[in-house]
Amino acid sequence: YKITLSDGTRVWVNAQSNLKFPAQFPKNERRVSLEGEAYFEVAHDAKKPFFVESKAGEIKVLGTHFNVFAYHDDIRATLVEGKVEVRQQENKLELNPGEFASLSKNNMIKGSADIQQDLAWHNNEFYFKKETIVNIAHQLSRWYDLDVKFRGNVQLNKEYSGSIQRDVKLSQVLEMLSYVSNLRFEIHGKELIIENKS
Repeated sequence: YKITLSDGTRVWVNAQSNLKFPAQFPKNERRVSLEGEAYFEVAHDAKKPFFVESKAGEIKVLGTHFNVFAYHDDIRATLVEGKVEVRQQENKLELNPGEFASLSKNNMIKGSADIQQDLAWHNNEFYFKKETIVNIAHQLSRWYDLDVKFRGNVQLNKEYSGSIQRDVKLSQVLEMLSYVSNLRFEIHGKELIIENKS
């Protein structure tokens, strides 16, 4: 979903994500709360800093483009343009374009981001780069609203790479995955079963 906030900030919200924001921001700051994933293009206003809150910490922004992945107690922020400050209690990290920060319980790290991978959902594609079938299945379950079950002795640590547009049918995504792996995919209602090809 694409949303324009009252200050002109544009936000793309990923599937199964929850963004809370006021109808109008107060005079001194702009603050939103995110559970899930969203891409922000924040309208510049030096007098009203923009904050994204999550369970793991918060991000302070003046005007920038960035992605936030904040599920449960983890948060990952990837900066595309501008500057952001990631905070967890008294700890702070400043990001430059092309960097990411990852926060979990009492742990903050920063590094070089794979922009294509981190923004794949925003660019309407599935992009897998050395991803395990567990991570791939997790993305599919969120996007297509499925419960995933593994059956038999599926090799869970084998890595796969590839990309495909998100607006294709699930059957086409599974066909591609089946082609590059030794896995078979079956759908029963809202359940996706993954097993080895016999």
